[in-house]
Amino acid sequence: MRKFVKKTCLFAFTVLFLLYVMDYCLSRHFDSSKSTTYGTLNEVVQGKADADLLVLGNSRAYRHFSPTIMDSVLGCKSYVLGLSGIAVDKHMALYNLYRHYYPKPKVVVYNVDISTIMTKTKFFEHRYFPYFWNPAVRKHIFPEEDFSFAQKFLPMYRYVKYGFFESLKDATLTVERGYCATERPFEFKGIQLKALKYDKNTLQSDRLDEFVQELMADSIKVVFVYGPYYYKTMSLVSVDPWGREYIDQIARKYDIPICDFSQDSIMLDSSYFFNYTHMNKLGSEVFSRKVSVAIDDVLKQNRMVCF
Repeated sequence: MRKFVKKTCLFAFTVLFLLYVMDYCLSRHFDSSKSTTYGTLNEVVQGKADADLLVLGNSRAYRHFSPTIMDSVLGCKSYVLGLSGIAVDKHMALYNLYRHYYPKPKVVVYNVDISTIMTKTKFFEHRYFPYFWNPAVRKHIFPEEDFSFAQKFLPMYRYVKYGFFESLKDATLTVERGYCATERPFEFKGIQLKALKYDKNTLQSDRLDEFVQELMADSIKVVFVYGPYYYKTMSLVSVDPWGREYIDQIARKYDIPICDFSQDSIMLDSSYFFNYTHMNKLGSEVFSRKVSVAIDDVLKQNRMVCF
């Protein structure tokens, strides 16, 4: 009996060890990825995201703000800290991860809309899989992602559950300094409009309030930006896609300036968009120049930090 138990324990230890090795090797496989799935997190944890000005938001941040153009206009060093499908609860977690590695930025430009304060979402959780070995990610990201015990501690479980071969795939679009220049012609994708439906009872406006307090307590200058949607979006939704009813209230409470491009002429030209909610490379470059000039004016008018 003792021999059997000993062999069983040895076998279990060997299997567990091999699973840990496989997990570690698979996770390290994505270290060099620049994709929209892993690129931003890689840049953050690898020390490539230091910035004076930090742009925060979701996919409408990382597709719309060009750090190169912003730097040329504002004379700063900027970085776009955004991931697809995340709201303010995840923005806070991602920002705290950023602060684990870097000193505070002088200015935070927050790309805001209704999805900023939407209820908790659980999209694209696989993008965090390679960082399960990273203590900072476990500390700051895990609490907001509701990963199960097995996903957190059993090697390879999260990859197998998600789909092992699916886990090996990577996105084709890439990011640099958190920005993704998307060169696509316009096409309608109705799925993008699902993000514009919400239940008023589940909005996280209190979390946005909390986050703004945290930033301002750290003497960081905050600027809100309402970016454009393609104009036909307005006829397809029954809500204000910018959520101004809630976000304007917080801006007034903390005297946060708003750069409002919701009605900018960009919205009328489909050549600037690749779908109803996201601009392509051309549109993002035009927008980045315009919004950088507006941010520069706001900072000067409010006697905020000059870079």
